Amino acid sequence: MILDRLGCVFSVAAAVCCSALYGGTFLALIPPVWVFVPFALMFCAAVCFPYVDRRRVFRLQVPGRDFWGSVLFIFAVANFLYLYRHFDGATGVTLRNGTSYTMYKDTVLRPISREDYLLFPKILIRAMAAGIGMTAFLGMSKSRA
Repeated sequence: MILDRLGCVFSVAAAVCCSALYGGTFLALIPPVWVFVPFALMFCAAVCFPYVDRRRVFRLQVPGRDFWGSVLFIFAVANFLYLYRHFDGATGVTLRNGTSYTMYKDTVLRPISREDYLLFPKILIRAMAAGIGMTAFLGMSKSRA
């Protein structure tokens, strides 16, 4: 019972962290390494959930759980598609000789504007936070805490 509640707490913490990361990208430039914080919290939640005694069932009641889970899933997919389409599948951006470029691994794809160069990490964090946040919400709402 304690592990189930702990898993639910980790899921809630991951969802809050993802919301803060997503909202923070509109205010400041956040290093992409901060995405590992909600990922680690979700990993801890995933470790807790298999050891739950399934005979004691007390579900965290979330109204419209399946509907909001689907909405968050579609939102996360839309964020990833926007990132992929806007940057032509780039995995990173680089600055060479004063010009910004999108890159796929070590291959330069195309030159981009300075605004897009600064926008790439923000959109990457938004896409990752949306995906991890959706997983956190579904983990939190499907737990038995």
